[in-house]
Amino acid sequence: MPFVSNSGGDSGGDWFSFDKLTKSVSAINEKAVADTRAETQKLLNSARNGGFHITPEGVKPLREALVRMQERLDSLSRSTIRYLGQSPKLGSHDYGKTVAQHTLKGGSSEPGSASVVLEQLRMVLEDALAALRHAEDNYRNRESEVVSALKSKQE
Repeated sequence: MPFVSNSGGDSGGDWFSFDKLTKSVSAINEKAVADTRAETQKLLNSARNGGFHITPEGVKPLREALVRMQERLDSLSRSTIRYLGQSPKLGSHDYGKTVAQHTLKGGSSEPGSASVVLEQLRMVLEDALAALRHAEDNYRNRESEVVSALKSKQE
């Protein structure tokens, strides 16, 4: 299927739209990911302090989903980050050089760039996985305490 550019707005029935693409990419920005990381840190801190617990059966599908997300993010990072750090070849004229520099900034390691946002998202996933590990440990510890208490009452 050929690539169809749609510079006139939403494509409606077209299979691809720049407008849709830019809206989805701009929805994942540094601030949104930073806000999500802050909330995930709260979750992690709560789990570390015994604030919640989850059964191993409850953790399993959550962990699997997060691991799949992490694998997809790693794959995306491997396939694109190296290209984001390279200036595109847009010609030797002034406009081409200016656009190439701007494009490089958007993908490189500057604040708000794609590579920085992807790295922050990776940290969110790591924090969420750590929170699940702590919550599962909390469940097991609490379960052991209950079993011990019941055994001591039976004796």
